[in-house]
Amino acid sequence: MAAGVFVTGDKETRRMFAELPKRAVNKALRASVVAAATPVMQTVKQTAPEESGLLAKSIAKKIWSKKGSHAAIIGARADRSGTYRGRKRVPYKYIALVAQGTEPHDLSKKAVRKKGKVSGHQAGAGTGMHPGAKPNPFLRDALDVNRAKVQKIQATKLRDSLEHEAAKLGSR
Repeated sequence: MAAGVFVTGDKETRRMFAELPKRAVNKALRASVVAAATPVMQTVKQTAPEESGLLAKSIAKKIWSKKGSHAAIIGARADRSGTYRGRKRVPYKYIALVAQGTEPHDLSKKAVRKKGKVSGHQAGAGTGMHPGAKPNPFLRDALDVNRAKVQKIQATKLRDSLEHEAAKLGSR
């Protein structure tokens, strides 16, 4: 689910890219990605399916940077968990299943884990089918709803950050 924003147009911004040191440009790009990811993350939290509420509480953004490329990753934090109806829930383990859905699958003896239960079925209880789950693409929907807003925020923040970095370098 990657979405890119490419800098085109705005001659002044492109000129700043060329004139400023890479470190200053990367700092400005990273700041613009952080600012642009915020409304998407807020929408994901608001639209996340709410059975226990743990999924929405675990949503966070992480900024990935490598060789001048920057990206925001929005998903469930691995260190968040809780209990629901007496059972432990770890949202990062099931967020993909909620977003993409699941196919119907067999719950036979071979499918049952050593603990004795899978989805409430007892080990040795014979065969059964899980009906599957419909996809709930709340992550993709949040990005689609905010796409224009994200581009506007990123462009504005990038321009402001580049000007700030240029002013800092000019005062030295």
